[in-house]
Amino acid sequence: DAGIDSIAIMGHSTGGLVASCYMEHNPPTAVHALILNSPFLEWNLALPARILVPAIAGLGRIFPSLTIPQSGSVYGESLDARWHGEWSYNRAWKLHDSSDVDAGWIRAIERAQLSLKRHPYAIKVPILLMYSARSYKGDKWTPEAQRADAVLDVADIRRVGMRLGHKVTPLEVEGGMHDLILSSPDVRYPLYDRIFAWLSENL
Repeated sequence: DAGIDSIAIMGHSTGGLVASCYMEHNPPTAVHALILNSPFLEWNLALPARILVPAIAGLGRIFPSLTIPQSGSVYGESLDARWHGEWSYNRAWKLHDSSDVDAGWIRAIERAQLSLKRHPYAIKVPILLMYSARSYKGDKWTPEAQRADAVLDVADIRRVGMRLGHKVTPLEVEGGMHDLILSSPDVRYPLYDRIFAWLSENL
């Protein structure tokens, strides 16, 4: 006994999807709350590419190691101190551009997202659903990219996320980047206060 009375899981992006799926499939759990930081609940793809996802997911069952190239991302420029960001980190662990994925990964993501949509309100604990106030759609960096989610569509996060459970608190973060905790100081410091206030009310 470590003297811990309550446990909250926090997941960002794909980690938010994984945490949500864990809570969906494990309703009787020791976890008492779920905090989602821009969770990857839906593909942010234009129609031609989005239509291909189920086909690639199907291929992933037979050819899981089939490489699927990824395009560059302005998000890395918003984080990296060598460009426009304030963070210095191991760039071998966190690549500047999105790394290539494989068809097996596509299949796993697609199945996880579909499971959450097919089993709405399955998560029984309080959920803090955090997302930026806006998405950034450009493929070139501008200062706006540093005050918006340049990875996911925030409307999708809210639409799918509000149906994860019956106790979902939406938190729209003005000026937030994709990883809200890595946003500018004027965004992330007040956000910490709001997270801890929510935990105090829900644990």
